[in-house]
Amino acid sequence: MEKANHSAAQRWWHTVPDALTVEQAQSGVDKLAVRMDERRRSVDGVKVTVAELADAEPMLVLPALPFPAELEVVRTVSPQALVSFEAARPTMPHHRTDVVPLRRTP
Repeated sequence: MEKANHSAAQRWWHTVPDALTVEQAQSGVDKLAVRMDERRRSVDGVKVTVAELADAEPMLVLPALPFPAELEVVRTVSPQALVSFEAARPTMPHHRTDVVPLRRTP
């Protein structure tokens, strides 16, 4: 369904005149959202709107802790003892051309 929403929004965007104000554009997006929510779908033989489907689908509870993700990459130390990692260039106490693992945890 998200691809259909994306396609509809793109089609709407191409129809927006250049001289439209932000308020007019927002009004157009709001009208599009209402039309999209009113679309009918058949679920188990029963006709329901997209809005009714969304209302019947509860949000999941947030987990107590973030997902324990870990990122590990291998980088080569530059001749100046620098290593690029996530837009940072920390110095490393290694000889040039050493390959070092870098790890980030939450």
